[in-house]
Amino acid sequence: MIANMENVRSIPECATTTPSVSVLIPVYNAGDHLGRCLGSLAAQTFRDFEAIALDDGSTDDSLARLRAFASGHPFLRVETQSNAGAPTTRNRLMKMARGTFVMFLDDDDTFEPDCIERFVAEAEGTGADIVCGGYRRVTTDGRVLSLVHMEDAQWSPLVTIMAWTKIYRRDFLIKNDVVFLDYGIGEDIGFSFKAYRAAGSMTMFRYAGYNWTFNEKSVSNTAHRAFRPNLDPIHLLDNLFAISGAEGLYRAFYVRHVVWHLFYSGRGSAPEEFVRQSERLFAWLSAHGIPASYPYSRHFRKAGDLRAFLIVRFYLALRRLGLVGAFARIYCSGGGSPANLNDNDSKHAASAGGKPRSS
Repeated sequence: MIANMENVRSIPECATTTPSVSVLIPVYNAGDHLGRCLGSLAAQTFRDFEAIALDDGSTDDSLARLRAFASGHPFLRVETQSNAGAPTTRNRLMKMARGTFVMFLDDDDTFEPDCIERFVAEAEGTGADIVCGGYRRVTTDGRVLSLVHMEDAQWSPLVTIMAWTKIYRRDFLIKNDVVFLDYGIGEDIGFSFKAYRAAGSMTMFRYAGYNWTFNEKSVSNTAHRAFRPNLDPIHLLDNLFAISGAEGLYRAFYVRHVVWHLFYSGRGSAPEEFVRQSERLFAWLSAHGIPASYPYSRHFRKAGDLRAFLIVRFYLALRRLGLVGAFARIYCSGGGSPANLNDNDSKHAASAGGKPRSS
């Protein structure tokens, strides 16, 4: 269920006509990056859209910057609320949307100038409920670190699982109650699992118009690099299993995600905690009838997921050889003791600007 909106306060709305697209922007302490983000919307070749920015109780000047930009750009509608976290913020944004289509844009990322135009053309041309695209991984100064295209392969949507590389028909999301999982990690994955299972048609679009910014100072690059007792991946896995079970390629996804979580969140933890979490997560796989294996598939190769395939196979080999403890002593820095983390820390880590982008 979407939380009530009694804490949401409106700042002047845009035009009353129904736009073709609603671009939804959760904002949290993004003052340094908002100019690039909003500027990329002002540069769009497609003009029939609204952008809704919901400030999630920022403590910097994000709200002031949003208001200033909106005063000169009527496509932008600004809302504000007390800090509620990323899932609640995104779900509230979906309730505010008026467009035929919905797209998501994070507050430190950008669209290519033709992004909305290309996605709308593909969605209208195919009639699909979801159009899945690729992305560029870029630095704050625009340098491209990597380019990921969405290939026409069954595995592709499970590789690029993030909500923000896609366009959705809004009536499809409403009809199927597709919302973000109300938890501090993996909300994109839960959303995408629900959408994929419900979609009557889904198209892979070989176009990369989304620029995902690599920002070392962002929450997504720091807050989740240690295991947190109040952000339990098993809670996420239980929710995903309830949505999709372990059919077909979803079985491989669970194994991939378990290994990704260990590598990503385990880096800043003590070696003993890494080993304990590994045992917990692989016990979950076993209890749900999911073998700890990752057989090579043409779907992985076609989806361009070879690097992840090699990492997963490497870790599974370590497990078989009983070398997880030795690996953990080399890999883990030991700097992220769960005892040093409290509920308030995790709330801000999961806030709108803090996006643990999915594996």
